[in-house]
Amino acid sequence: MLAHPYIGIYPYRDGPAETIVAARLAAPGTGVNFPADLRSVVEENCSANSLDLIFIVSNISAKVFANAVTFNVVHHPWCYPHAKPGESVGANDAWQIGLHVPEGGEALTSTVTKRAGQPALQQRDADPESAVIDSLAPTRVFVHPGGRGELCCSPNNVRVKLVSPKLPIAVLWVVCTKPREKKKSRSCVSLHWLISDSKLAKTLATAADEATCLGEFLATATSELGSEAPAVREASVAFGVPGPHTPLKETSLEAPTEEGQLPSEDKGVEPNYSVV
Repeated sequence: MLAHPYIGIYPYRDGPAETIVAARLAAPGTGVNFPADLRSVVEENCSANSLDLIFIVSNISAKVFANAVTFNVVHHPWCYPHAKPGESVGANDAWQIGLHVPEGGEALTSTVTKRAGQPALQQRDADPESAVIDSLAPTRVFVHPGGRGELCCSPNNVRVKLVSPKLPIAVLWVVCTKPREKKKSRSCVSLHWLISDSKLAKTLATAADEATCLGEFLATATSELGSEAPAVREASVAFGVPGPHTPLKETSLEAPTEEGQLPSEDKGVEPNYSVV
């Protein structure tokens, strides 16, 4: 099971949104064709030797997600893939997170008024907090035991708001990184498709089940959405269109992590750059 960021609704009692596709590409010493507005953020803050590029398609058409407008991008499984019940991990870690919403992406960072008289670091975990766009900002990401010892993800941040819940798909990029000067620097750049149309979700889920590589899935998605769709355009920029940099090294999806990994339901397909 791949430890990847997922879409949820704080306090995550209903778990993550169903993951239709989760694919990871590791890029030691290489570059990738990120969108122009995102490229400078990545190049200035992320080490290529510890960068994960992750593609995630989430179904937000079912259960509590179907009636929601605001969601959280949850990085805890990627940040702490080996967290175990009863442990508190990450309270003092220095993560930085930021969003990029492409043209036509149909997602906006949520606007939240901070509690009067209280700086950000003193907010309650449940207080909602948005994320910055096209830059990075210090962002808390930590896990802790709940009342019954279960793993809990805190705080209520990195919130995104859909422009219109009636649109079938929203697209956004998210960068999560530790500063380069910190030991064990890690960076994750994730491209998210949020599917709010149930028929489209079923079609893409079938495509994911039948695909043997990421290229096959994207080919099916392109025929369904159209080559000019923002979702297809952004995926093609990162995975399918040759650019000035050496292509990312192809890697298989990660093996299951140790017992205690935070919840994440994957239908993963192996990356392939030859098809799109």
